[in-house]
Amino acid sequence: MQSTLISVIVPVYNISSYLDKCVQSILAQTYKNIELILVDDGSTDSCPAMCDEYAKKDNRVRVIHKKNGGLVTARKAGFMAAKGSYIMSVDGDDWIEEAMCSEMLNLIEKTGAECAVSGYIHETKGGNQKVVALDESEYFFDEETRVSVIENWLLGKRGIISPLWAKLYPSYLIRQSYSNVPDNMSQGEDFANFVNLLSVVRSIVCTSNTYYHYIYRKDSYSNDIDSHEFTNLHSMVAYCRNTIIKNYPKINKDVLDNWVVGQCIGNLKRMSCNSDFSIPLYNFKEIETLLGKKVIIYGAGAVGKDYIVQLCKYDNISIVAWVDKKYKNFDFEWKKVEPVSEILHKDYDIIIVAVKRQDMAEQITNELLEMKINKDKILWKEPQNMLEYNISNTNVERGGYNSIV
Repeated sequence: MQSTLISVIVPVYNISSYLDKCVQSILAQTYKNIELILVDDGSTDSCPAMCDEYAKKDNRVRVIHKKNGGLVTARKAGFMAAKGSYIMSVDGDDWIEEAMCSEMLNLIEKTGAECAVSGYIHETKGGNQKVVALDESEYFFDEETRVSVIENWLLGKRGIISPLWAKLYPSYLIRQSYSNVPDNMSQGEDFANFVNLLSVVRSIVCTSNTYYHYIYRKDSYSNDIDSHEFTNLHSMVAYCRNTIIKNYPKINKDVLDNWVVGQCIGNLKRMSCNSDFSIPLYNFKEIETLLGKKVIIYGAGAVGKDYIVQLCKYDNISIVAWVDKKYKNFDFEWKKVEPVSEILHKDYDIIIVAVKRQDMAEQITNELLEMKINKDKILWKEPQNMLEYNISNTNVERGGYNSIV
């Protein structure tokens, strides 16, 4: 029996090439007692007409056309218009498995939890997928549990994911938590909602199943931000920090401050993606051992790119080549990535294996040895991650918190 109405809220803004797959995945749910609310936030493409057409064809679809006010105002409009006992949020460029509504509601009814959370599948345009699964778990929140969960989230540990999607909320709960998110927050509004949510939710159940498909788009803010968006990201970090201080007074100060620093560094790196400067996240720890040397960097991923940026600052370190097995996938204007075979044609003193994991480094080392490379010329050191720097080792004032703006 499907007596409980579920409202699915989809904010829509200029995503005409993605919208149909999203809508069809919702209307195809095995759980039929749903309403789909499409919130057109002043789209200038064909989305408004598409939304109206869906409503004509299926009486479960409702459309809200509003003046462009940003993602937060669109979500709030949908949440307030929802008639269902439960609300699910789906971004208009994503899609969901047909059993999602049914399984998430069954999970709540079976466990008595207030809110249900699933994992998701991260998809790129090329069809590559990464499954982000959660552990089967239930959380019953008291003050200690709330602090533990938020600290684990700040530390990036596996647990409850922060995005607004991949969750089924009671209507009153999401309205309460999201109402405090500022209307003008254009970046990271799901983070802001998450820190609000954890302060009021009584219990959450997580499933290891993955029902939500998150579509990664190169034109989304997560890959290219300008100085204006960087300011907005700073505002989000400040909001989250101040809210955490208020709602979780027993939070570990160092954990929170390290998260703030990590967010700032990460946002600077994202802003530098298409510019002439770069903010390195990974550092080579023993730079003095490379002075006066001719160096080859093996690896063009995150570590390799940061090593290049770091080493280029030293006039007495000569980078004679940057190589990678997948060299054709990299097209940097400022430095050419060459095939690994080019090592055999270079005059060098040392090859730095620029990867994070030791097992990967060992695999690369073995491949280089098979190429008759002298083992003494192969070097891997675990990269120093700037985000793991412990602020407690600095002369930071140990007194009470002050809000940041």
